[in-house]
Amino acid sequence: IDVGVTYMQSELLNGLKSLHIYDERLSLLVPDTEEYEGISSITWKEAASLPLCLLSSSTHERKIVDDAFSKAGEKPKSYVTSDSIMNLIYHVMFAGLVTVIPQNFLLMSGKFSGVRAIKLVEPEVSQQVGLVWSSTEPMMPMARAMVSIIKELKTSGELEEYWG
Repeated sequence: IDVGVTYMQSELLNGLKSLHIYDERLSLLVPDTEEYEGISSITWKEAASLPLCLLSSSTHERKIVDDAFSKAGEKPKSYVTSDSIMNLIYHVMFAGLVTVIPQNFLLMSGKFSGVRAIKLVEPEVSQQVGLVWSSTEPMMPMARAMVSIIKELKTSGELEEYWG
């Protein structure tokens, strides 16, 4: 692999070069129903009492979610677990469950109907996401191109505009 996109807080990245792209924040995806109307933020403690569907415990993202619930003093029950965020979103859309997703996941083309995101707070969880590539020289052409693109988008302000 010439270049990759990953979470930056990993001991597995030792010996690799990296470039920060954006900070990923987590949101609670809920059905767009009266029950959640007018709610713009929710604590992890409050979210723990809702009918959750979560990623399987073997995923890195689930470890981040479990840590946030733990910091809020909670160990929630997951009614459904899956290795697929798309599967979880469909459970929110069609089964009335709620799930934790990266806030920027809703930027995907083809918005998901019947759902909306609520900001998760106390604690606010953020993970740095960035490019990683081998520290060997010369730099691989694909890595050089991706680093150049990200630097250009940062300089122009387009990354900040898009990711917020």
